[in-house]
Amino acid sequence: MIDKFFPVSDEQGLGMLPIMASKYGFLLGTGSGAVAYAMQTYLNKLTKDDVVVMLFGDSGRAYLSKNYF
Repeated sequence: MIDKFFPVSDEQGLGMLPIMASKYGFLLGTGSGAVAYAMQTYLNKLTKDDVVVMLFGDSGRAYLSKNYF
């Protein structure tokens, strides 16, 4: 079941790529960066009993030459 949708711009998704790589070691693609950005903006609305699942559906391997990381 999907409870919420969050519009995320390309720039916002791309901006998460270096953060997720350096802080967590995740080499994400732009779609996964958008998921991470949406979750980051939603975290303050969660309670300690909430359960959240983030699906990272793409890899950053295709973007290694783009210098996003």
